Amino acid sequence: MRGLSFVLFPFFLFCASQKIWADDITITYSPARIGEESGYWYGRGSFSSRVGENFSLDLGDTEIVSFSSGFTPIKREGQKVYLVNPENKNFEALFSTPRPGGHGLYKVSFLLPEVNEEKNLKIRINQADKVLFSNINFTSHKEGGYLVLEAKTSEKNLNFRFLTKLAYMVFADTVGAGVFTLILLGYVSVRRKKIKEVIKSRMRALRRRSPLLKKSQNQFEISLTFMEYRDGKLFLRIPFWFLSGLIIVFLGLVFFFSITSPLGRVWYSLGVFKAVVVLFAIVLGVLAALLIISAKTDKELALRFSIIGGGIIGSIFGYLGIFALVLAITTCLLIYLLSLLLLAD
Repeated sequence: MRGLSFVLFPFFLFCASQKIWADDITITYSPARIGEESGYWYGRGSFSSRVGENFSLDLGDTEIVSFSSGFTPIKREGQKVYLVNPENKNFEALFSTPRPGGHGLYKVSFLLPEVNEEKNLKIRINQADKVLFSNINFTSHKEGGYLVLEAKTSEKNLNFRFLTKLAYMVFADTVGAGVFTLILLGYVSVRRKKIKEVIKSRMRALRRRSPLLKKSQNQFEISLTFMEYRDGKLFLRIPFWFLSGLIIVFLGLVFFFSITSPLGRVWYSLGVFKAVVVLFAIVLGVLAALLIISAKTDKELALRFSIIGGGIIGSIFGYLGIFALVLAITTCLLIYLLSLLLLAD
């Protein structure tokens, strides 16, 4: 037994002294405006590897920009370059990678350069929010304005998708506004008969009492008697329907900008989707107007104002997830309680 141990000991000592060499690869992606589209530049990469006197570099899908002096390329076979290292130095190089494809949701897919099979891989992506899919098990953290991905891997094919901060905000806000639109649309659909009756009655009352419209036989006359002089003072009459109209227009504008403002930085690149966003905002404004017009009592009006206010806040801050829902409910309750206090006075 001792003899066997004596024979195996040098073998294990030799194996322990042999370290597995690993390539160190760092790639940085920076955003750019390319023509009329926003996107990312080609990745800027750095490569460092411990090599022997003779070695081969597999370029993968990358392009070498420069490498350290003292190395002599002797031949190339496909994507492999064979080099001689007479000075016994570590090999270092700068390279570029293919550009990420997509818009908002980007895809990165290419073959990494390698000398050794093992790789210490680090990827830095500016203005990225999260990785949705990857064939490599990355750990991730935020570093300044960068999302940093790190992994030790023997995988040569790099394939992952990431979402930018702006795209995530737009997506979340759109989902929030969409959910609120469905709620309003459902309510209006269920109560459409009641809403129609209330609106008709209000229109009839408007024609009877409006200082602007006066019925004369088979036509309406327009009168601009908003002002009158009484008891030595000048009075300006502002009808309730006029104030209601201003409020409805204001709500429509708030809805419109709550949906479109997160898209401001990429508005120029949305193309036909702009019309969809505008139409979506108009639908929200119309639904809010129907709710306000069809309110019968002051308390009902206060409740509908609070629901609309909460929906606006939820749509604007949809990217906060569950906190947006909490914020929307809190805003709704605050508006309703403050409205009741005003009505009580």
